[in-house]
Amino acid sequence: MVPENVAKIKGENEGIKLNKYFENLSYGTYINISYNDSPEYFPPHWHSDIEIIAPLQNGVCITIDAVKYDLGERDAIIVFPGEIHNIASNSEGKSIVVQFSPTLLTALDDFRQNFRLLSRHHLLSDAEMPDVTRELIALLKDMLVVYLKNAVFGEAEIYARLLAFFVVFGRFCLENSIDGGIYQKKVYTEKLADICSYISENCTQSLSLEGVAGLFGFSKFYFSRIFKRYTGVSFWNFVTEVRVRKAEQMLAESDALVADVALRSGFGSITAFNRVFKEIKSMTPKEYRKLYLKNNTIHRIEQ
Repeated sequence: MVPENVAKIKGENEGIKLNKYFENLSYGTYINISYNDSPEYFPPHWHSDIEIIAPLQNGVCITIDAVKYDLGERDAIIVFPGEIHNIASNSEGKSIVVQFSPTLLTALDDFRQNFRLLSRHHLLSDAEMPDVTRELIALLKDMLVVYLKNAVFGEAEIYARLLAFFVVFGRFCLENSIDGGIYQKKVYTEKLADICSYISENCTQSLSLEGVAGLFGFSKFYFSRIFKRYTGVSFWNFVTEVRVRKAEQMLAESDALVADVALRSGFGSITAFNRVFKEIKSMTPKEYRKLYLKNNTIHRIEQ
């Protein structure tokens, strides 16, 4: 159900709607919060912002990189930059959508060091993690109420709640990613965050599991186990995802040939690049660039 204070304020803000195409935060604030109360379909698109979607009534169906999620009224999902997704809200559906630049998080060391752990979409399921999901959805509802009131210092209040949201979420991810006591978790978390940063900064170079493990003082086999526990994916899958994200950025921000993008993002051949990119993004690099250009052009026209 929609909180009474939200429903009341909504009547004075009938113009709040989502942009159907490329969401670019150009409305005078770094955080965009929308209360969507009509059935709509948003075709496949991607953007450079983080997006949080939480249905309040009748659910939402969202597909992210070819994986379908049916969200109930007590669920939410976090979509990260570069992830291709489409959204279908049900009849008489109501939902909260929050969009913001990731720089609001990465400006802080804690988030920057652990951002790789958070940088793929996450389903917040009431069935699987009820306590943390309910706490996070309550923060989203608080943000919506503050946003619609348009009070003095409201933006700062929303930012504070957004940070609280990701503190709760980030701690939950970390506490469920590393075995051992509190001190061991802290030491390994810091070291693994450094490893993720190292991989990101050197993804265009030749990287090996044994080489990276040795560089940071781990045996190959132990490193392989704790790395997967920390990130949720194997070392090689992580390296591949980092390289694909780098390629996404180049495809969007430059007119470099796809072959050049492949080599500059760390892939040994354009054949391997095309195959891996399509496996992860469900479209070719050329199609991905075309989708970005189409959505961005439509957005400029609508403005």
